[in-house]
Amino acid sequence: MTDLLASTEQQRLIGSRDPAEHLAAIGVLRTGLAVERAADQIYALTSFELTERFTEVCGWSVQDCQNWLARILAETLLEPVGRERG
Repeated sequence: MTDLLASTEQQRLIGSRDPAEHLAAIGVLRTGLAVERAADQIYALTSFELTERFTEVCGWSVQDCQNWLARILAETLLEPVGRERG
C-alpha cells in the first residue's frame, strides 16, 4: 500500500509539470520562477489533503476552497498584471 501511495504521489508530481510548462510556453509564468518549482507548487497546492483540511477541519465550503485555490495559484505562478517582462 505504501508503494502505491508513493507511486500515485509521484505521478501527481509529474502531472503537475504540464500546466507549469504551458504557463512558461505562453509567457505568463512569474519571472524567475523555474518550471520545476512551479510544478512543485502546483503539486502541493492541489493536494487532496489541503482541500480536505479546509473543508473538513476548517469548515470551508467547496466553493470557498476553490476560489481560494484559484487566487493562490494565480498569485503564486503568474506574472503580476501590468508588470512588463524585461
